[in-house]
Amino acid sequence: MCPRCGYETRNKVVIRNHMNTVKRPCQGIANVLELTEEIKQHVLDHRRYVLETPEAQQRITNQTINYNNTINNFISNLDFVEKVNHLAEHKHIEILDFETKVEELYQTQVERLEKDDFKEGFQLDQSHFNEIIDTLTKAIRGDRREEFIQDMNFIYDWKRQRIRVFGARWEEHLIQQGLTYLVDTIASYYLETYEVYLIRKLIDLKTSIKSRQKYMESLTQYYLFLASFDVMPYVDGKYDNRVIYNRGDPEYDVAPESCDFEAHRIVDQYLHLYNETKSNMTIAQRRKIQSEVSNIIKSNTRNNITELDKDILGIMNIDNEFKNKLLITPTP
Repeated sequence: MCPRCGYETRNKVVIRNHMNTVKRPCQGIANVLELTEEIKQHVLDHRRYVLETPEAQQRITNQTINYNNTINNFISNLDFVEKVNHLAEHKHIEILDFETKVEELYQTQVERLEKDDFKEGFQLDQSHFNEIIDTLTKAIRGDRREEFIQDMNFIYDWKRQRIRVFGARWEEHLIQQGLTYLVDTIASYYLETYEVYLIRKLIDLKTSIKSRQKYMESLTQYYLFLASFDVMPYVDGKYDNRVIYNRGDPEYDVAPESCDFEAHRIVDQYLHLYNETKSNMTIAQRRKIQSEVSNIIKSNTRNNITELDKDILGIMNIDNEFKNKLLITPTP
């Protein structure tokens, strides 16, 4: 290779003529280096010039493949959190904590539920709960390809056999506790409002018998979903009049002894429904729901890590500073 312009050939005569000819002098495209006699001789003495035989080409190909495999293996074996932190730092992107993600994504839906802003009613079943979990545990891509790293806040870690979640910092949970945390967080920032909405529909005298049956089925399905992960419903220990008045204002957050008697009775009634649903739940039902949720998280984690590793590999190939930082990162 010519050290001045980058021209490359495997023929020693050609490279000598390229550097010395008067008719076609080197234009210095890639460099402003002066081709002194010492530099020319160094190139001629130290470059191996061989014919491009199929065997030679295959060796080069194999070397490239081996190098790529080594780098890929290195990246895949790095700790997930270290990779996310390095990439987020490199792209100057802050990782969004999981609870904020839930709140932001479903804020509009919560407001509509509180206002009963659904002409045809609003009901969810297990497939909808799975869709919510799918949305929350995958890193958003598409038009936000450069920013997907901020959604890398919930993963299933096979190596540690843990679920890892980013809140104010990264935390680890045993698998079962991690699933409970997931469902409890979704309930706290979204589905508790859905629960109150269903109960208010059930106690509304204007609700038809047919509609009341549907709302009762939906509430039972929701309680079955919660019970599968040992998450308690909103009505557990709540006597704040919100259930009957649908208000979140401080004046409605009262002690049990000051609570409206009717609200107290209604809360007890639906807490009993939850406990009854949990008692009647079979082991097969519980395992099925847990398995569906777990498989969604695992699938999204695989895709998230694949996207993460692609980004890291691409940056390593063009940014030596980033590459060196990653290479010296100790793996826990």
